[in-house]
Amino acid sequence: MHYDVKYNFFYTYRNFEAEERVFRNFKEKLDKKNISKYIFFNGDSNHVNIYMQKNIESDKIYIFNPNINFYPKEHKFYDIWEEQYSKYLIPEYGIFIEKASVICMIYGALFKYAILLNLNHIENKYIYVRNEICYNEICYNEFSKNNDWNIIYSDTINTY
Repeated sequence: MHYDVKYNFFYTYRNFEAEERVFRNFKEKLDKKNISKYIFFNGDSNHVNIYMQKNIESDKIYIFNPNINFYPKEHKFYDIWEEQYSKYLIPEYGIFIEKASVICMIYGALFKYAILLNLNHIENKYIYVRNEICYNEICYNEFSKNNDWNIIYSDTINTY
């Protein structure tokens, strides 16, 4: 379906009350640890996790991954993540994505939802793609209404 038809007439149903309810506990945990910013990170491979951990100050900013808690038990951020986060439906992550200071995602269902949100206030948005088909869909077909995503080919990430 052409971009203009698909996205100009597409409506994303959001239950803001439910989103706020699931986000409230997470925000309280951040506040208790004096964390004002976090990275929303949705990745499916270890090499992207390693890349993220190498390239941020891991004690300064929390990385929220909706799928797993990749912090070791001895890390001060370990107790922020809860098992329930991995069980949310995609629309329940809307508030987590919108309130992040940085977004890093793989090309997939959560990314396709995220680009329908208003993320213009977030300067650093990264999309990890695996091949040229994904790249072409994002860049040349104007897939994202927020046309300012930094595109990174995941096969170029050095994991050593």
